[in-house]
Amino acid sequence: AGCALDFAHTVSLKSAGSAAAALRRALSADDDRHSDVFFNVMGVGSSGAAKLIGNSYINLKELWATGRDLDEASVPVRRAQAERPIGSLIVSVHVVAAAHRAMAPGSIRIDIGVARLPDSVLDDSAIGEVWVEAELPELSGPTSKLRTNPLSKRTTPCDFKHTHTVELPPGSAATQALARAISSAGGRDADVLFILKGRGAAGSKPRDLGQAALNL
Repeated sequence: AGCALDFAHTVSLKSAGSAAAALRRALSADDDRHSDVFFNVMGVGSSGAAKLIGNSYINLKELWATGRDLDEASVPVRRAQAERPIGSLIVSVHVVAAAHRAMAPGSIRIDIGVARLPDSVLDDSAIGEVWVEAELPELSGPTSKLRTNPLSKRTTPCDFKHTHTVELPPGSAATQALARAISSAGGRDADVLFILKGRGAAGSKPRDLGQAALNL
């Protein structure tokens, strides 16, 4: 039977300050273990003394690299030097936004990961490979659009593993354009548009297969 601990803890982090500096050092360290978060499972015996039962950990650099927070994930609990787990913990760790503030406060990072393709695409013999193109609001120049590498539609999982960062120096044209988009009355000016595209043989004409939008 599980033991519901119902525990939550939040560390507030701005782009500057001691917390941001500590996270920045951990994520920038050559040794990935500096960005480990440990969970120690403790028990208390009849004597009242606390005893370590086992521990588990997750790595913040790995979460930052994938651009995905951890939501109610099961992680194994092990005794020291033991290979087999003695139990598990259900944990959630939301670090991606905080890591972005610490590592690149003057930028926008776009991550494009796994696409779940509909049967209409999988069954279409005229489509062999797919990719995603994205457009950022009101920005111009080479940073305004991005495109993933094409993948075979049969790739499992169809994970584009694409990351794109737009630098936004204070006072720059890009920063001002983004500010206008976010403060616009209509709201749609702040949409980031993602277009799923496909084609048959290399060199054939691309087709729009679908689209989605996120509002900044």
